[in-house]
Parts: sequence; structure tokens; C-alpha cells
Amino acid sequence: MHRAQLWHSGDIHTKMGTVGLMMVVLGLVLIVLAVILTVYFHIKAWRATYEITGVEEFNQVATFLKWGAITLVILVGAILLLVAQIFRIIAFSKLPEEMEVGGGEELQEGALVY
Repeated sequence: MHRAQLWHSGDIHTKMGTVGLMMVVLGLVLIVLAVILTVYFHIKAWRATYEITGVEEFNQVATFLKWGAITLVILVGAILLLVAQIFRIIAFSKLPEEMEVGGGEELQEGALVY
């Protein structure tokens, strides 16, 4: 088949359409993977914050975030994600003024903990 015949036969458009569709699907898969990783690490961060501070609302933020992300497909998740944001505000307002470190030592103002 000559180049001119291939161009006019419509085969090139079919191939370009397939490649374009594959690129869109690949892009969507990458976006979904990025969102899953983001939610996973946010959940880990909120659970760690709960373990460090003992403020139960941080654990609830992680729970609502997890179930909100899972049920986002059926739009119930949007409400759960909003509830997670509200619990985040409540959790930060319940943080203690001072925290104890390890063996009960109090942190000095401006001290760095590694």
C-alpha cells in the first residue's frame, strides 16, 4: 500500500484513535493511582498523629477519609470527606497546649525533636 493510499483509506485515523484512547486510559489509571497513594499516606499521617497526641478525632479523620475515598464513586464519599474535614478542625482544636516526650520530659519552647 502506498503512503497516499494509507492516508485516504481511513486506517491511519483508526490507528490514531486507538493510540489516543490508550493514552487517555493510561492517564486515568495514573491519576487513580496517584489519588490512592495520596489517600493512603494521609490516612497513615492522621493515624500517627492520633498515636502521638492521643486525640481520638485524628483517628476518626483517618476513618472518614478512608471510607470517603472508597465510597466517592457513589457520591456518598463526598459527604464523608466533608465530615473528615470537620473532624480535622475539631481535632486540632482539642490538641493539648504542651506535649510530653517519651519518658515524661517536657519540651522546651523552640526545641527540636528527632
